[in-house]
Amino acid sequence: MPQSTSDPNLGHPIFHGPLPIELELEEVPTPPKYKYYELVDDVPETMTTVKVLKKEWDTLNLPVGERPDKSEAGVVTTGDGFLDSPDTEWIAGGMHLKGPDYFAIGRQGRLLQWGFYGTVDEMTETGQRLLVNAVHYIHGFRDHPILTTREARPREGLATSLALLDLYATEDMKEYYDTPEKVKEAQERVLERSFGKDVPAAARGAREERRAWYEENEPYLYWDGGRVGSEYAGKAYFRLEGKHRIDEDARALGIANNDPALLERAVADLREGVEPERAQRLLARYGGADHDSADEWQGWLDGNEGSLFASDWGGYRFQAAGGPGEADVRGSSRFAVDGDELENLSVTVSPAVEVTMSTTADGDGARAVLDFRLEPGFWIYAPDSDAEFEFGVRAPSGFAWQVAGDPVLPRVDPEGRIHGDFRIEVPLEGAGDVATLLIDYQACDETLCHFPVTDARLMSRVET
Repeated sequence: MPQSTSDPNLGHPIFHGPLPIELELEEVPTPPKYKYYELVDDVPETMTTVKVLKKEWDTLNLPVGERPDKSEAGVVTTGDGFLDSPDTEWIAGGMHLKGPDYFAIGRQGRLLQWGFYGTVDEMTETGQRLLVNAVHYIHGFRDHPILTTREARPREGLATSLALLDLYATEDMKEYYDTPEKVKEAQERVLERSFGKDVPAAARGAREERRAWYEENEPYLYWDGGRVGSEYAGKAYFRLEGKHRIDEDARALGIANNDPALLERAVADLREGVEPERAQRLLARYGGADHDSADEWQGWLDGNEGSLFASDWGGYRFQAAGGPGEADVRGSSRFAVDGDELENLSVTVSPAVEVTMSTTADGDGARAVLDFRLEPGFWIYAPDSDAEFEFGVRAPSGFAWQVAGDPVLPRVDPEGRIHGDFRIEVPLEGAGDVATLLIDYQACDETLCHFPVTDARLMSRVET
């Protein structure tokens, strides 16, 4: 429901071009509910805003439910865990009914969120120009991959849950929780969803006690669950099920579980035989690979040096932001495509699937070979199957090599599914030293389907 951007990142490119913007900043009272979403940091009394929509709302009395002007609500997204992936940007917040870390404008990979609901005529001139600049900005990321998706509940989300316990005892919630007993029951439901039956005593304490507990344990928190699939009316749905835990192994070493130093210490301990079982548990829990020996783990660390990042969203695991155009994924608006500086061009990893690509010149054209490795029991749907989301392949528009015909597929089962390890060949036409393909697929097994993967980017040198 944002009507303006709160404490926007005014240094961001969308505020500076290509259309010039004369920013008229305004200090407004912070919406009262913001303070209930924040456990660790203090929420300021006022916030800096840029007016995007013409409508006027009293920020101290934001409308709940049906709005007097019959307008539609906008969209905000929680910032809990959002910035733990290097392909994300928190650009501007918004005045809304959530908390200070929720944002109205943000980016992940090639996706832009513009949360303001309203036609162009309902926007201020600043809002109109800001929208044009935002579209121009995201265009520069049109081929970027999505590095990680929501596979777990981030630790910052636990902080929000602990902060929100106080909301149940406010006058605003008295309509629903009008006795101390009902307030207590609501708070206990939140704590049980977060911790299960093992609720820390401090989590039931006053706000300062909860804050102190969280700050002490935050470096070692993890989530023990995952995505669970279910079916309704012939469609697959997902939910996150699990509880927050404290990793006693990481705490014993005094190293946060999102610090690469934890992996380095575990590999060293494994090599030296120091608490090897603990080292194996840490590497299995947080490593973004599957290796048996210290030398193999060290090779993985060395091969991804400077590229590893820890993602709560991605299942409390380290993964690499490397591969094709690493510097572009992590910090700029475009991939390099000439191939002069690129190494390890061919690997992309997504839930249950690993794909490698090689390309060989073939007469006047070329042939790209995509080798798929699927986790046991998983499949993808071939083109022309009855599935809603099928395998697809194409080249980004304007690139040197383009797809010249239908891909050559392996054998499929009667339901149009491709299983196990298999190869897909794609004819190409064009010229150049590097070929780039975008692929779409969805990995499923008998119990669930992972979120569809779209525009996964593969690159390889064209060998002659």
